[in-house]
Amino acid sequence: RGWGVRSRLDLLSQIFQLIMFGHRSDFNDERARWTNTSLAEAERHELRESAESSSDAAETLWRLERMLNNDRDIRNVDFSAWDLVHAAMLTRCGLALGWLTEEETWDTLSILDRGLRERYRSWTQVSESFRLARWYWNSTSGKDEHFNDLHDLNRSFVLLGPDGPWMLVPWEIQVPDSSLMILGDLIEAGVATPLSTGERQRATQWERWV
Repeated sequence: RGWGVRSRLDLLSQIFQLIMFGHRSDFNDERARWTNTSLAEAERHELRESAESSSDAAETLWRLERMLNNDRDIRNVDFSAWDLVHAAMLTRCGLALGWLTEEETWDTLSILDRGLRERYRSWTQVSESFRLARWYWNSTSGKDEHFNDLHDLNRSFVLLGPDGPWMLVPWEIQVPDSSLMILGDLIEAGVATPLSTGERQRATQWERWV
């Protein structure tokens, strides 16, 4: 419900959006824009004027400040894990709801596996990328930031602990290549279309492959 998914097509569309673009597209655009100091200062001035009356403006201002200060080395974070882990979660939900077959589920997870392996070298790197992206996405300070940090730290301990699920699966495990089984329905629905020239130039090798 929180993702606006009420049908198989909704599910496939959301998974495809996360695979190809997700939050990382917006976050990367912000990072590229705010490396220009004059643009960042102009936007900061505008956001300060509307931050008190607009929560969206306040959150954007928070992210701008974090990027300018390079807090938690945010300028160098690869945000991909934030999107791909969410896509994996939705894929598992799709199986539970009967909107994906088991074969389609494993095939889709193998797409996400390939995306993670192209960007990271271990489960620890995936976890850290997810943690920092979640912190950036939350866009909050004070007590909320403190409790979110504790929540994220606890999740990392659970996933990466000696008996954690991510430690039970070796990072180097062999995974079959995906056959892109869900792509046919996405093309038929008009959701999956060829990348534009500009999108293709900006896309990673993996995104162009998809």
